[in-house]
Amino acid sequence: MPGDYDGDGDFDVAIYRPSNGRWYVLGQGYVAYGISGDIPVPGDYDGDGSWDQTIYRPSNGRWYMYGIGYEAYGIAGDYPLPARDTNIDGDPHE
Repeated sequence: MPGDYDGDGDFDVAIYRPSNGRWYVLGQGYVAYGISGDIPVPGDYDGDGSWDQTIYRPSNGRWYMYGIGYEAYGIAGDYPLPARDTNIDGDPHE
């Protein structure tokens, strides 16, 4: 789950461990956020320049953003397809 979790402009090495719902970011420790069955979908959802540890819970169709709250968008069984910056230019739509 690499992403810019500290807002310095560089991607950080990170993993999400579904067995314990923890996000591990190299050099930053871990955040316990998620449960079994959740799907990690990190990104900068609040526009502050740092990526947010975010999960989508298919059992209830909710997106949970660490430190932000949750958004009900979807129904049980949906699968998230987050935007990706495929050419690494900072624009997730290209």
